Amino acid sequence: MKIKTMGITLVILLFLSCKSFLINTALEKVGAYDERVVASELVSIDKEIVFIPMVHLSTELFYTDVRHKIDSLNKIGYYFYYEQTKGSLKEDTILRKIRKIRGIPFSKNGYNSLLDSLLNKRQRSKLKKEIVNQPDYKQLGLNEQNSVNVDATLRQIVDYYENTYGELVLESCDYGNTIYEKTDCDQKERDKQKYDEVAVAYRNNLVVEYLLNDNTHSKIAIVYGRNHIDGIKKELIERGYVDNKQVSN
Repeated sequence: MKIKTMGITLVILLFLSCKSFLINTALEKVGAYDERVVASELVSIDKEIVFIPMVHLSTELFYTDVRHKIDSLNKIGYYFYYEQTKGSLKEDTILRKIRKIRGIPFSKNGYNSLLDSLLNKRQRSKLKKEIVNQPDYKQLGLNEQNSVNVDATLRQIVDYYENTYGELVLESCDYGNTIYEKTDCDQKERDKQKYDEVAVAYRNNLVVEYLLNDNTHSKIAIVYGRNHIDGIKKELIERGYVDNKQVSN
């Protein structure tokens, strides 16, 4: 009996260890454990574009490095484009449609709160590093004079989705709780192709079009989610921009 109990305990410990390993591997892959941001640059005849790939949940050291890079670029005259999808709590239908597109609920207290909802205390204690929510852009050194939000609003994202794929019909289960909770509808597998087109490609195109029509600024830094950077760079390279160098400062 004692041997059997020890065996069960060993299996449980191994399972927890493997799960912790998978969680840490996943967080490491999305940049949550990064301590430095790796910027890069594209140039054209008349513009210099620096990319600062953001992670919305990472270490204090990572955001300290982001602040340092923004401060350095600001001092030499760069203007900043940043990412921030905005919506209103009064637009209940829009918010519920966004939740349906994303397949995950909204979080009242950022991605850290969402992570806490997915992990128990034991799993949280197994994380390799302490991670925090991305600070707001003012804390990172951006303001109305040196930056602009070039992202889509939540309503624009829903409108683009419905213009592309047809009306997104909400079901009774979409109204069964608050937008901060999962629903039975959310258990359905998310259409990755549609999600990537609406949440990634569409928003990338907005950044590119804004940049191409910007006749005011010749030195621009794009502070945007790292999953968007490659797509934005690809679009610009197709329009004649070339890789310059990795920004080391």
